[in-house]
Parts: sequence; structure tokens; C-alpha cells
Amino acid sequence: MAWWGHGPWRGGAEPVTAVLPSISLAALPAVALDTETTGLDVATARLVEVGAVRMAEPNLEPGDVFDRLVDPGAPIPASSTAIHGIGDGDVAGAPSAAEALPALADFIGDAVVIGYAVGFDLDILQREARQSGIEWKRPRAL
Repeated sequence: MAWWGHGPWRGGAEPVTAVLPSISLAALPAVALDTETTGLDVATARLVEVGAVRMAEPNLEPGDVFDRLVDPGAPIPASSTAIHGIGDGDVAGAPSAAEALPALADFIGDAVVIGYAVGFDLDILQREARQSGIEWKRPRAL
């Protein structure tokens, strides 16, 4: 595999060859992740639930599942509740994103995060962390 330094369009730099370890995709420690939010605009949506499942074992154990309702600190629009079924009463008393995200980060660890709309999910988590003033290291994702 070659990674092009400055590219031929910038003075003809020679390719830099990187040797990467080979691992089967099936053997890759992975966590499937999904979020539910108050909307679809990453700039304004708030987290209402986050779920994750470890994908390394064929049989799920209780510690292999992460599922948290999250109080978004704002009313959940009826249009969002119609999609995911989570309403204001469901999140009353639930932890805030600031409380849920460190536990999620511990659950993910060094695993690769996979998901259907994983870019959206990770953007929401990153925004919630920034808004809460907590450190969030964006995990590797597929």
C-alpha cells in the first residue's frame, strides 16, 4: 500500500510505503453503535438514547450490551418520538450526556465502532461531549 507524500503534482515526491498489520475483519474487536436523538440536524439535535453491542463473541453476555436513555435537557419533539418511541417521560430522571458518555467510552475501549449511520452517531456524541465540557476521543469507525 502506498501513501503519496506530496504527490506528483507537487514536485514528484516518491511514495511512502506503509506496512500495516493484516487482520481478518471478522476478528476485529468491534462495537455496533446506534443513537436516538431529538432530530436529524447535528448542530441542534440532542441525544436521547445510546445503544452498543460488542461483536467479538458469538453469544452475548450481560456485559456485552450498553443501553442508556439520556435526558437531553430539552423537550423531545413529537416528530422524533414518532420515529423512535422515546418521549419526555421516558427520559425523566435519566442521566445527562455528560454522565453517560464516559461509561460509553469505557465500553467501546479500543474497539472499532460500526453502524448504519455511524458518522451521524459519532458527530452527535462528539457534539454532546463538547457541549458538556468533557473529553471525548472519537473512536475508529467503519
